[in-house]
Amino acid sequence: MFGLFSRNSNVPESVDKLEAGFWPELVGQSWFEAEGVIRRQFPNITVQVLPAVTSIQKTFSPDRVTIFVNSEGRVVRVPKIG
Repeated sequence: MFGLFSRNSNVPESVDKLEAGFWPELVGQSWFEAEGVIRRQFPNITVQVLPAVTSIQKTFSPDRVTIFVNSEGRVVRVPKIG
């Protein structure tokens, strides 16, 4: 039902505010709303939206946030930079 949504635009080499790079308040929100909140803080970050059952490599990337969603498009894990 969901494909990979990935957006990127001239990401800086590092994100200075990594300590602020997680959003527990977004669990339960739609992926679209969650992406908006994240982009207000980090406008140039790559945002991936994936089904919750997706297995991904655990390589850290300071210019990426992955949003895991259920079949209704609601965030089911805390989005965080990495």
